Amino acid sequence: MAWAKGLRGEGVTIGVVDGGVDLKHPELSAAVGAGRIQVRRVCQGEAPIPDHGTAVASLLVGREQGLAPGARLVVADVYGRGRHSRAVKVDPSDVREGLRWLIEEGRVDVILMTLERRGQDPWLRDLAQQAQDKGILLIASIGNGGHQGETGSPGNYPEVLGVGSLTMAGKAGPESASEVLNWDGLSFSKPEVMAPGSGVRVALCPGRYGWERGTSFAAPLVASAAAILLQKRPWLSPQELRESLGNGNLTLETSLQYLKDRPQMGASPQPHLQRTPVRAIQVSA
Repeated sequence: MAWAKGLRGEGVTIGVVDGGVDLKHPELSAAVGAGRIQVRRVCQGEAPIPDHGTAVASLLVGREQGLAPGARLVVADVYGRGRHSRAVKVDPSDVREGLRWLIEEGRVDVILMTLERRGQDPWLRDLAQQAQDKGILLIASIGNGGHQGETGSPGNYPEVLGVGSLTMAGKAGPESASEVLNWDGLSFSKPEVMAPGSGVRVALCPGRYGWERGTSFAAPLVASAAAILLQKRPWLSPQELRESLGNGNLTLETSLQYLKDRPQMGASPQPHLQRTPVRAIQVSA
């Protein structure tokens, strides 16, 4: 495994467009203490409880859960508060500002997005193209609408690596949709990469842990793998990274073996696996 070779994402910066992060959570204490987590609140007004952003951060740079614990994390917090403390409202203009900030000012190598709008919506494609031109790989969770549902954007873009969710049995998660799309006269199958996202243990607020499922918790595993590849081969372009991630460097076997080797992160008891899937954040028009 990469860790045996000393590869933990050191020297690589991952940008995240998501909610806020509980910087006091013990799972993130090592990264916070080392100054490796930066959060900018893009959305104005009161913030919801940062469960989702904390969970995603824990899978990236967490002390026990993270796949790339040596990486630096820069988070654009775009979540507004809904009717109660855990409800989330997202303004598309905040998402655009958060992504723009990461591309132009964040000095990031990889950007992870765990939100989407249904279908082939070009709302962020200009920024996705800008990220690609700057040598930044953009990764997005995709298709939390279920097997009969449709995949969403920005994960649908040709410039973005879309990530779907697998169960611990190696099958597509019940929430994970797939489609063949056409952009600019060319056909693309989405998602391009699948990773475990069912019954994954994550950090939650306040200072606790829980089991979650959904493409939002598969995509951080792929972003972490990208960071590890970049630590080893920092010259890789976004396209070369995409090809590496899709050609066996993040295989189902090694992903599942990682979870099995670390029971605190692996599959949850069966009752937890049967609960309602966690939905990716849907951005309203």
